[in-house]
Amino acid sequence: MIDRVCEGLEEGEGGRGEIHKLTAAAVFKAAEATSFVLDKAVQIHGGSGYMRDTEVNRLYRTGRVLEVGAGTQEVRKLIISGELLKN
Repeated sequence: MIDRVCEGLEEGEGGRGEIHKLTAAAVFKAAEATSFVLDKAVQIHGGSGYMRDTEVNRLYRTGRVLEVGAGTQEVRKLIISGELLKN
C-alpha cells in the first residue's frame, strides 16, 4: 500500500483525492497492526508489560500515538469513506 501511495503522488495535488484516501488507509492499517501487536506483547509479558520502566510499556504508549497523531482512526475512516463515495 505504501508503494501505491508514493507512486500516486504528483506535484501540486495537495493531498486530496485518491492520494488522500490511500495515505489515510496506509496510516490506518499501520496504526491498527501496531496496536494489535503491542497489545499482544503486553499480554505476553503480563504484569511486567504494564510496568512503566519496561521497553514493552514504552512501545505500547508510543504505538498509541500512531492512532491519535495526525488525526484519529475515526477521522481516517471518514476520509476513506468520503473518497470512496465520491467514486
